Amino acid sequence: MRKKRFMLFGKDVSNDSPGEALVIAEAGINHDGNFKKALKLVDVAIVAKADAVKFQTFIPAEVISRQAISSSYIKEGSHKGENFLDLAKRLEITFDKQEDIFNYCKKNKIKFLSTPFDEKSLDFLVDLGVEAIKIASGDLTNFPFLEKVSRTRLPVILSTGMASYAEIKEAYKLLLKNRARRIILMHCVSWYPSRIKDMNIRVIDTLHKMSGLPVGLSDHSLGIAVPLAARAKGVKIFEKHFTLNTADFGPDHKASLSPEDLKNMVKGIREVGACLGNGTKRIMPIELKQRLVHRRSLVAARDIASGEILKSEMLKLKRPGTGIAPKYLDRVIGKKTAVDIAQDEVICWNMLR
Repeated sequence: MRKKRFMLFGKDVSNDSPGEALVIAEAGINHDGNFKKALKLVDVAIVAKADAVKFQTFIPAEVISRQAISSSYIKEGSHKGENFLDLAKRLEITFDKQEDIFNYCKKNKIKFLSTPFDEKSLDFLVDLGVEAIKIASGDLTNFPFLEKVSRTRLPVILSTGMASYAEIKEAYKLLLKNRARRIILMHCVSWYPSRIKDMNIRVIDTLHKMSGLPVGLSDHSLGIAVPLAARAKGVKIFEKHFTLNTADFGPDHKASLSPEDLKNMVKGIREVGACLGNGTKRIMPIELKQRLVHRRSLVAARDIASGEILKSEMLKLKRPGTGIAPKYLDRVIGKKTAVDIAQDEVICWNMLR
């Protein structure tokens, strides 16, 4: 039975499917609320040859209360006396500026994505014309929001950080029940940066087996080892934070890739994907001539006269592989030679009777 393809942005993101992976460069909030910086991040994603660049869309007061608590990495990226809500307000990019970013992406032929964190932001992105909706890990249990996302009938990319197996199953079943058009799960560890030993990318197989859905990787670890390992496992969709400068002040910069590292990650994902093949063992065309170079043949250990009966001590096994292969040694012993054979000459079948 032919496996159903799951297409997003013109690429099949089904696990273990052929073709290139889909790479989403996550700009997130690394623009620091600066529109020009946001455009520069788009440029970096284009140079890196990512398929899409993703931002975050939110109205701070709709998402964060004054009583919201902060993680240590959020506090480290906040100014003195700045609470979580204040930070979000400083990092917000208004809807009109996001529309400009969307149009800039369209002009420069890179897909635009953004994670909505509230219903007004979701409506804005749908009206803008985004081709998919990315749901953050924190909203996996926000069922009213998931139901509203389902009703858009757009493909849904759902991150699964902080969630148990049961919660993930419950969330994707809710999306299905509400007739979400297409769903992709993203394995994720919600810490910035995530420790390599916590990444547990075998969970990707578990989630794929449980749901039958494409399962990608939203990676917050340092470096590019984890996405390359996941690509080797057949993962076809990736999301990774990047920034203009990892030393910049803010909550996400130090857990993000530099422009050069982003470029190397995309290149590495493409190269790992190219080497996977289809699992069928076959001789590559480029190898055919190499068989003649590196394989061995039966070679005369001494001068052999025509009519002599071949014995094992009269033969050696040497390169090149242009003559009788060593695997036929037992068949050759006892045969008569049809011609004179010089010492160290490669023996071919037409030299024997």
